[in-house]
Amino acid sequence: MGKYIAILVAALALTATSCSTTRCCHSSPNLAGNWEMAGPYNVGLPCQILQSGNYLTFINEKGDMARGVLKSPAEVIAIDWEGGLSGSLTNNATRINWKNGTWWSRSRWRQSTSCLTTRRSQPPLAQSVPLSRFTSPKPPLASAP
Repeated sequence: MGKYIAILVAALALTATSCSTTRCCHSSPNLAGNWEMAGPYNVGLPCQILQSGNYLTFINEKGDMARGVLKSPAEVIAIDWEGGLSGSLTNNATRINWKNGTWWSRSRWRQSTSCLTTRRSQPPLAQSVPLSRFTSPKPPLASAP
């Protein structure tokens, strides 16, 4: 009887381990990092997603921020935009098709698509998207005579 309990416990531990690994790569995609507005306008302007589990923060090409959630492995919702703007994840979670007709694509600066990527492996926010990309350039200072 004790032998069967030990086998059952080992089987449950193995299942829990494989499920947590599967959940990392398949159920909760890693969306954190640099993205680009890909269409139909402002193409190439930087966007960004910050992620903590299923909680997201979206930063669009204008620098506007929105709280968000990963509703499923294939859908995100930007709670603060347009009364809850939903987006479909496609192309192995490298594209978001927003319900308003726009879409984002993974930036060419993306470092990793591995589920093992952690927040530490992402560049700091200030370094990953230059502030100058969100603001107008300032006029040069007048030189002294």
